[in-house]
Formats: sequence, structure tokens, C-alpha cells
Amino acid sequence: MRISAVVPAAGRGKRLREKSDKAFVLLDKKPILFYTLKNLERIKDIEEIILVVSRRSLQYTKEIFLKKFNFKKRIKVVKGGPTRSDSVWNGLREIDKTKDLVLIHDGARPFIDEDLLKMVINEGRKFEAVVPGIPLNFTVKEIKNHLVVRTLPRQDLWEIQTPQFFKKDLLISCYKKARKERFIATDDAQVVERYGHKVRVIKGSPLNIKITTPEDLVLAKAILRATI
Repeated sequence: MRISAVVPAAGRGKRLREKSDKAFVLLDKKPILFYTLKNLERIKDIEEIILVVSRRSLQYTKEIFLKKFNFKKRIKVVKGGPTRSDSVWNGLREIDKTKDLVLIHDGARPFIDEDLLKMVINEGRKFEAVVPGIPLNFTVKEIKNHLVVRTLPRQDLWEIQTPQFFKKDLLISCYKKARKERFIATDDAQVVERYGHKVRVIKGSPLNIKITTPEDLVLAKAILRATI
């Protein structure tokens, strides 16, 4: 079974307080996205990468970024949409028809390691949807109007990461339904959950962070120093 990877990387860097799109913010003199793509292209089973970027980064990505870093895998660049769901949908529509499986990984998660990628892919060959996650080890409370409504049982709560892995036809079918209903999910697994499909969760990595805030960038620099 043949695999495509869709990499949504169209998010703005507003919370990072940067002018460029988040995926192109520098991490040790290279864009965050560089590390993400380098880790993905190490996986032999991934035959193509669909990179989704914003309209303003489209030309830079094609003419400068990809040429400068000389990635070995075939990378197709697609224009993103106003939401993450729109961007993923734009990527899904560009997948080669010969591919059966799709892996979706955030462009702003640069520390996805080879072992976790292989584990997600291996589980994904057995189940129709697989996601990695980390069990929460802190207390979570539901709050309304600055008052506690309830304390959630943390033994049942996980922080879900990417890469998320799906049978391609299943994910596309669910996305079509979601778009018809104008449902916007916070991750891709939520789209298939909505239509009654089971999603298998496996143990992710605490280093597999998504860089969103200036504090995340500080942590990412520390992780990079520790893993070089």
C-alpha cells in the first residue's frame, strides 16, 4: 500500500510575533519546516509529500526554499486556505491517485522522529485511522466565566499529536461530508470520529512539540541542541 504525506504549513506566525509564516521562522538558521521535511523524507515508504503553504509563501517556497535545501523526495507545493481544515483539504485533493494511505503532519512539528513515524505507519496498515498522543500528567478543569465547572479525569485525557495516519479514501470521504456541513475540526482525526469511525491512539513523543508561541521556540532551540 502506497503512502502520501500532506504537510499543512500555511499558518501565520502571529502568536510567535514573527512577520513570516510560522513554518518559515528560523530555528538555528534554518526554517522550522526544513527539519520537518528532512525527517519525513527519511521514511522510505512515503512516496510523495504534498506541502501546503499560504498564498504569500507560495512563490518563495517553490523558487527559493525547496531549491536552497535540495530535498530528495518529490514535494508538490499547494496553496492553503483560510483554516487548517481548508489547507488539509487542498492537500488531499492533490494526492496521486495511485496512493492508498495518507499521513498528515504539521509543518510546525520539526522533531518527529523516525521511530514514531514508522510506528504510526505500521499501526496504520492494520487500522483505518491512527494518531499518536501523550497521556496528560496534570490536572485539567472545565471553566466558564472564570469559575470551575468540573475537574476532568486526567486518566482519560491525552494530548494528541501528528503525524495522523488514515486510509486515504476514508479521510477524503469524511472531509467531503464535513465540508458539506461546514464543520471545522481542530485535527484530522476529529473529522473521521464525527462519522462514527474508530481512531486508534498510540504513545507519541514528548519532544514532538508544535511550535506556536515564543516559549515553544525557546524549547525547540533547547531540543535541537540536545539532539544534534
